[in-house]
Amino acid sequence: IIGAAEKLGLEYSPKLKVSGKNYFSHQLATTDFMRRQFAGFTPFDSDIQFVNNVVKGLIREVEFMAFEATIVRINEGEQVFSTFVVATIAFPHHFPGVCLGDVPGWNQPKVETELPAFHIRYPIRTSDQKFAFGLLHPPMMEFLLASKVPDFQIGGHRALIYGCEVIDAEFIMASHKFFRDFWNLVP
Repeated sequence: IIGAAEKLGLEYSPKLKVSGKNYFSHQLATTDFMRRQFAGFTPFDSDIQFVNNVVKGLIREVEFMAFEATIVRINEGEQVFSTFVVATIAFPHHFPGVCLGDVPGWNQPKVETELPAFHIRYPIRTSDQKFAFGLLHPPMMEFLLASKVPDFQIGGHRALIYGCEVIDAEFIMASHKFFRDFWNLVP
């Protein structure tokens, strides 16, 4: 992880210092991401949240961050762990929500594009069709199909990709490249 961060000119930190328990919804401003992630595992104020192996830096003046997150919930006296990895960029402006893929709990209306292969691979849900169609122009759709990115979300000031793996150099390199190429195609 450290080698990948250095190769990309990014900072590495083994742990992120978090003030308060509700780190994800306030600091990362991921809108509804945490409420929907992984079959509706919703963080509560009583949950303990850890953020480890943080890699961050800039992509064309936009903040990039990748990290491993763990939420610990006490359920009937037992600790239940949920661990996942996230890569994200912070936009300079607030954008409406767009979700590509079947993310549990994302209930906005589905829309279809002029490219059937795209909306078959990525069911599109959005709160703003005009924004979604402006973002998902033909070169962007071709890029997303070719990149084979997992489910992808835009909400508020952030775009996110995430998975269940432990963070590693491959995830950092791939997510950094994905967001660099993605940001180059944003109109």
